[in-house]
Amino acid sequence: RVEAHNVISPQIAYIITSFLQGVVKRGTAWQAGSLEMSLAGKTGTTDDWSDAWFMGFSPDLCAGVWVGHKEGRISMGKGQSGAVAALPAWMDFFSRIIEDRKAAAEEEGVEYEADEFPVPPGLSFVNVDYKTGLLPAPVCPPMFIIREVFIPGTEPNRFCSYEDHMMTFDYYDVVKDK
Repeated sequence: RVEAHNVISPQIAYIITSFLQGVVKRGTAWQAGSLEMSLAGKTGTTDDWSDAWFMGFSPDLCAGVWVGHKEGRISMGKGQSGAVAALPAWMDFFSRIIEDRKAAAEEEGVEYEADEFPVPPGLSFVNVDYKTGLLPAPVCPPMFIIREVFIPGTEPNRFCSYEDHMMTFDYYDVVKDK
């Protein structure tokens, strides 16, 4: 019999989950944000477009979708990323689960409520500018302000400035211009 033991603290596990929720809220898996469930996950793509995947989870369910050729490194074509090739199938699967849960709740005469990821004690939540990771100042556009989780004592202690914003660039804006 194998004895289970934690390899990371509940606080670190929650912080990692929070990072992966960012992929769904404002990253490569943003389309999954339309589902009525707390979700986290990660898209993936090989350099030659031969493999694409999305691994995602809710507080009580985990699933992954891989798309590729069983023969190996055969490109699916430029642009066949995890978000394009794998995420739609994953979303279809999770959409069906949500529909089933809503139907079950309706049969029981209750309203469907998706579970949230449980927050362990010993964490600090702070608004930050997601472009800089610093505390938001008046120069920070409101659309860049997110609530982030920290181990107490590791929170940012400096406010962002106009110069900080000028030093950040959006990689995707640069790439699409090429």
